[in-house]
Amino acid sequence: MKRFLSFLVACLFLPALALAFNTHAAGFLPPVVSEQGRQIDALYGHILAIVVVIFVITEGILIYCVVAFRARPGHKARFFHGSTGVELILAGVPAVILLYITVVSARLWERLRMDEPKNAVHIEVLAEQFDWNFRYPGPDAVFGTPDDVMTNGECAVPVDRQVVFFTSSKDVIHSFFLPDSRVKEDVVPGLLNRIWTKWEVIPVWDLATQKRVLLSEKDFENAPVAFSGYAFKSKPHPGKKWYQFSDSARIGYNAYYYERDPSAKLMVMEHDHPVDVAPRYVLHYFEIACAQLCGPLHFAMRGTVRVLPEPEYEAWLKAQPKDDYLASKWAQVWDGVHPDFDRAL
Repeated sequence: MKRFLSFLVACLFLPALALAFNTHAAGFLPPVVSEQGRQIDALYGHILAIVVVIFVITEGILIYCVVAFRARPGHKARFFHGSTGVELILAGVPAVILLYITVVSARLWERLRMDEPKNAVHIEVLAEQFDWNFRYPGPDAVFGTPDDVMTNGECAVPVDRQVVFFTSSKDVIHSFFLPDSRVKEDVVPGLLNRIWTKWEVIPVWDLATQKRVLLSEKDFENAPVAFSGYAFKSKPHPGKKWYQFSDSARIGYNAYYYERDPSAKLMVMEHDHPVDVAPRYVLHYFEIACAQLCGPLHFAMRGTVRVLPEPEYEAWLKAQPKDDYLASKWAQVWDGVHPDFDRAL
């Protein structure tokens, strides 16, 4: 019986522990794209490993007790009060574990949230039901002036450079969530919060495999990438039913793909210059989500982050058209609530 129980615990313990240390391979988390995210994932892995070990040990003891002390003819139940030593161990071990988690979490929090990076790109984020609005300071590097650049639903950032987001809300509490960077910040009306991250790779879509690929800046510059001329679409997986689960590689029930849009002008870039060749990739994006239930259309409150090399990022900023509606929205909401902040950078 003891050998069987030992074998049972090992069968549970070893796969669970391996799963805890390799959450990415298990498909639980999206690929991490920043050093900040890797540090958060490492802490998550440590905590998950501790939880898995404790779970397997306690469940193993439970299974052993259920089998070894089951009701049997001729065996009379015996009552005993317990053991002071065992109780001290059961109280002391969780206390040490919680203290360890507290210390390592506080150190990580200090590294990631207390020291604002220098020479960073500054972007204001104004959330509302159910949309994301972004504002860049423009050439004068000052918010709240006529040369500000404003966008709705999409922002662009340079690769390998820190980006600081200043967030506030127009109406209810939202949550600014960047899953691939492991960044999340509550967005509260009347309150100015800040968070930062750095994207180390550029997301593109491989036209041959119809899957997202993450490229370094060097690989991105050496590959023909379509910046426009393609439409992102989706369709149900052939033969799949809506109630069937699927692995992360298939992205759920729908299959996503890019196809050529004849009505849009095709622009392919390589080595920072337009080229007249068939693209291998299409410029893709990272997702912005709202992680706070903010109303009936909360599920649709999504935005995108375009990660670009520095020259393309500067060109993107210059190409953004003036939008009087967005300008009035920022003037009425943000500038009225945070008037002293705009010129503080």
